[in-house]
Amino acid sequence: MNSKSYASFYSAAKAVAALQDKGILQQQNKTGKAKIYSYEEYLKILRNGTLIDVPNSIN
Repeated sequence: MNSKSYASFYSAAKAVAALQDKGILQQQNKTGKAKIYSYEEYLKILRNGTLIDVPNSIN
């Protein structure tokens, strides 16, 4: 891994951590190194008025 990609990963990881600390992002699951996050308030807006029953979390 070169230093440029490491810096990008580090910056992204810091940004995600800050959004988690503020309660904006929630981690939904983790498989190995992959992590899935969601922004529930935005998902609520998208789900509003849909005809299907969507669970509150993606577990």
